[in-house]
Amino acid sequence: MSPRPLPWFLASLVLGFLALPILSGVAGFPTREQVYRGTDRRENLSWFVYHHLFREKSPLDIAILGSSHLAAGLDALTLERLLTERLGRPATVIVLPAFFRAVDLQFLLLEDLLRQRRVRMVVVDPGTDTQVNPNPHLYRILQWGHPAEVWGSLPAGEYLRWYALTCYSTPRQLLAALFPRPILPPEARYTARNGSTFDAQTPLPDWLLRRASAGRASLEEVSYPPERYNELYFAPILSSYQHFFLRHFIELAVRNETVPVVVRFPFLERARERELTLPEGLRSTLSEARVTVLGITPAALFEGLDDRTVASLYADPVHFNAAGSHLHTAIIAPALVEEYARQYR
Repeated sequence: MSPRPLPWFLASLVLGFLALPILSGVAGFPTREQVYRGTDRRENLSWFVYHHLFREKSPLDIAILGSSHLAAGLDALTLERLLTERLGRPATVIVLPAFFRAVDLQFLLLEDLLRQRRVRMVVVDPGTDTQVNPNPHLYRILQWGHPAEVWGSLPAGEYLRWYALTCYSTPRQLLAALFPRPILPPEARYTARNGSTFDAQTPLPDWLLRRASAGRASLEEVSYPPERYNELYFAPILSSYQHFFLRHFIELAVRNETVPVVVRFPFLERARERELTLPEGLRSTLSEARVTVLGITPAALFEGLDDRTVASLYADPVHFNAAGSHLHTAIIAPALVEEYARQYR
């Protein structure tokens, strides 16, 4: 009796579906530009990111690759102005905003950015959320075999997880490439502040403006080269997945002659802590690449402020509002400028 055709057809269909990510990767279709162009803008990866990856070609002085916490807590336009004044030439600073702090998504953004543009310094905040594995929006720009060196070195369990994500994302990416959406201008909410979500239209209280203008910290208060890592608090344990991608992030930057800098961002629940916290496991990775950590201890940043006033600087427990961003930027931006000048003197 000849085999019934339906089971063979279904088996072939399943095998074809499972092989689709590899076939797409080998064919080079869709391209990275087509993947970003077809990404859903409602949740992540804006047209602002697309334009800076695939339309702009000029060199960048500083690229800030972080989650919404960093985009809300560090005003790129203020940093750009300070760097321009220090260098005596027009400087370019942007934030490529993305949701969640798992470094895998930031790694792919940096990989694609460095393929298109020269970046002199990249800023990242690894955070202390050790179990965000992987970034919930990673699948949107994930393709099998890109980049090859990472796919080739992923642990077996993570390889299978990534491959499962590509089985879900590849059909969507192919459809988006075959029926491309029109390219729209970058969103005004991002272009207004070079990618930062700082709201410059919000009136700031006089006490805050006075404190920010007088609050410039010394480098010793905010800059921690490897020689001062013993003054940092390393805990809790970083997951092997996030450590893998942070290591590749830093190696990628160094390989492309881009200076990596880590900036720590204070959450409301840690507002009274007297040390800067980084995940355990990062010490050796950061030390090998001689990465400078920038940040001010929450107790020093909020010194003299009661709990109610500190809370008024946050839009929610993990995001600064305009007032908090203004205060934090006034401390961190000058230190970033000094670190840039030290690296490129």
